Amino acid sequence: MNDLTPAERAAFFVLLKRQPLFKWEREVLTELVLASLEKKGLIIRGGQEWRVTEHGRRRAESARKP
Repeated sequence: MNDLTPAERAAFFVLLKRQPLFKWEREVLTELVLASLEKKGLIIRGGQEWRVTEHGRRRAESARKP
């Protein structure tokens, strides 16, 4: 996940856990960051919510492995 900016990484991992509940979680989900993650194929818009794609989940899993 080295190709992600710190803001993109924070937003991606918030969405990877669950839908954002806390104010700080919602604040990292700026439209600019979400659009960038969508362009990279890591998330998609599902109605009013954003969801992590299968490609995004695989990238997150591979990033966790040593």
